[in-house]
Amino acid sequence: MQADRGLQVHHVVLVARHHHVVLRRRAWRIARPGIARQPVQRSHAHQHFSYLARGRYAEQLERWFTLFPREQFLVLRFEDLAREPLGALNQTLDFLGLPSAATVSLEARNTRQYPPLAESTAARLRAEFAPHNRRLEQLLDR
Repeated sequence: MQADRGLQVHHVVLVARHHHVVLRRRAWRIARPGIARQPVQRSHAHQHFSYLARGRYAEQLERWFTLFPREQFLVLRFEDLAREPLGALNQTLDFLGLPSAATVSLEARNTRQYPPLAESTAARLRAEFAPHNRRLEQLLDR
């Protein structure tokens, strides 16, 4: 389980970095501080427009779970899709009641190269997401 937790933390750090870069490119955050200086807070703006909030998957799923039965959800990990695409595809097809696929060919799309992330920023993001990832593991019984 420790290796999986490390992968999850790594994934949400990369997601936060991706959102930061994309939003900067789109000039949505011109007057806002950079990711390393963004305070951890619970304001309306933070919850609805923050790239940090987007990585708190448990909060998002909990809201959905209050509206729809859990059995209507299939939550897949990106790491599983990347490691075994056919297995992830067939799990999804089975969930949807569709026939299994014999093969799958996935090509990389929307890939980007980002400047290196400062280790201090990566450490802060890992610390920020750690309790949220534990909450997600509990929510999903993983």
